[in-house]
Amino acid sequence: MLVVSNQVQWAELWTRHSKAIPTPPVPKIDFDKESVIFISLGRKNSGGYSIAVDSIEQQEGGSVVHVSTKSPPRGSMSIQALTAPFDIVAVPKLQGKVTFQTSEKPEQKKPAP
Repeated sequence: MLVVSNQVQWAELWTRHSKAIPTPPVPKIDFDKESVIFISLGRKNSGGYSIAVDSIEQQEGGSVVHVSTKSPPRGSMSIQALTAPFDIVAVPKLQGKVTFQTSEKPEQKKPAP
C-alpha cells in the first residue's frame, strides 16, 4: 500500500504496473491538489481475487483509507493462472498520517435453482 505524492514516484509506479506495450503516457495528476493511492494483493496462484479502495475518511491529523479485498469462494472454479490484483486511484490531496484499514468482502453465494 502506497501513497504517491509527486510526479517522479507516479511515473515510476505507472511504468512498473502498466502491462500495455508500448506503455501508454503517464496520466496527468496535479499533485498540488491530488494524491495517488496504490494497493495490491501481491501474486496469487489463481483468479477470483480483487482489491479496491472503498472510501477515505478524513480525521484529525490524517486520513484512513478503507480497502476491501475479495477471495474466490471455497470450492469454486477459477482460472488457474498467476494473477496480481491491484487498484490505483487519484484522490483529493491527503495530508498528515495515512493509515489503511482492510476488510474482506463476504463470499457471495449463488441462489438455489
